[in-house]
Amino acid sequence: MDNVMLKRWLVPVTPSTDATTTGPLPQTVLARDRRSVLLRHIVPGDETLLDEFFAGLTPAARRLRFHGGVRTVSRQVLQRMTHWDAQRELALLALAETADGPRCIAEARYALADDAVDEREFALVVDDNWQGVGIGGALLQRLIASAERQQVGRLIGDVVADNDAMISLARRHEFQLRSHPGDARLRLLSRTLQQQPVEQPQRLPLTTPMPRWVPAH
Repeated sequence: MDNVMLKRWLVPVTPSTDATTTGPLPQTVLARDRRSVLLRHIVPGDETLLDEFFAGLTPAARRLRFHGGVRTVSRQVLQRMTHWDAQRELALLALAETADGPRCIAEARYALADDAVDEREFALVVDDNWQGVGIGGALLQRLIASAERQQVGRLIGDVVADNDAMISLARRHEFQLRSHPGDARLRLLSRTLQQQPVEQPQRLPLTTPMPRWVPAH
């Protein structure tokens, strides 16, 4: 795959690296099968890209992502997905080059949870043809790292009980699994985060105050 073609989506692009290595976005990563993928933030204007991605998922994959038999995603929901609060949320996608041009192959995000200000609820879906090659893990690692930088205390996620792939991925990233308090069809994933220390502004050395005016010589 030609990474130069990927660069037109958002430049500059960090050079290709292993999918397990986090870094600044946008970034090209190598999946375990050596295919190249571009990871970047979702931006306003990506509505059509996401719409095509969700429409192209299998019905089973859409059910696992949206917890029901969703056939199409409304324009209002797509607008919300592409206009997110960068101070408190995160929305990412993965792009692969195809014969028809770049195509979205995965989407991941976290948003404000309903019950607690220090929690974020995450969601993640990978196209069936790209599962098992490290893309889901690469996106989940970046969600965790970003949430820790934003001083989030815990990441949580509702997952359909038979979503074995997502449950296995989350457990490999230290998420705990328990029954869902409000829906028997679901399970609740949660991970307590290690909040990153907030950088304190550098204190300048004390200096002799400047005079309010300088005498002419």
